[in-house]
Amino acid sequence: MTLSRWTFSALHLFASHVAFFALLVASALAAIHFIAVPPTNVTAVWLPAGIALIMLLKKPGWWSLLTIWLANWAVVSLVNHYQFLSFRPYSYLLCAVNTFGPALSCIIWKRWLDADPFRDGAQFLKFAFGVAFLPAALTAWAIIAIIHVAGYLPGLTWQEFGIRSAIITISDALGVFLVTPLVLAPWKTGLARLPARQILAHLANLALIAVVCWLSRHVLAAALYLSIPLALLAAVYLGAR
Repeated sequence: MTLSRWTFSALHLFASHVAFFALLVASALAAIHFIAVPPTNVTAVWLPAGIALIMLLKKPGWWSLLTIWLANWAVVSLVNHYQFLSFRPYSYLLCAVNTFGPALSCIIWKRWLDADPFRDGAQFLKFAFGVAFLPAALTAWAIIAIIHVAGYLPGLTWQEFGIRSAIITISDALGVFLVTPLVLAPWKTGLARLPARQILAHLANLALIAVVCWLSRHVLAAALYLSIPLALLAAVYLGAR
């Protein structure tokens, strides 16, 4: 009986890792192909940042670090047509940075937030600037630096370095800022406590995110800033009593 329970738990844990791996890869490839912002071709919103944070905060928890790293490597391999088992030290380092960002967000969340950020205004500000923005700002420059040192951005100027780093910072921060409230906000106590309202709220947020991404890609790159009031609206709607 004990062995059966252990086997079931192990299979459930393995299935959760596989599901999150697939979700990370699918969301990353979708962002790269559909919401990359010209001329840098950096994505307007990097949803894997928020998904990875949720993995670390909930189950599977810290065991997700390897899954997050492998998902990042799978994305790099697929986009650049690498063999999955090939040795690419710069790409490995890039995956490590993309794994460190959500891990830092998780650490800040657990050590700095004193209460549910979606029920308390002060805690929400901590979430916005400490959990979403700070880790993105600390890791974005490293991503561009690694790509440049690897030889994929020849002739990169300091101005271009700053622009690319800024867009990645915003993209990662919005990924956390948009995804996390939708999953972790207190649905049962918020304005969307009814099942019908929950479904409509999810559909409305997905539709509005799609509109913002389309505007960022086809009209004006600065339109991605519209995601900020959208995330605030989602947090208020889901968390307000």
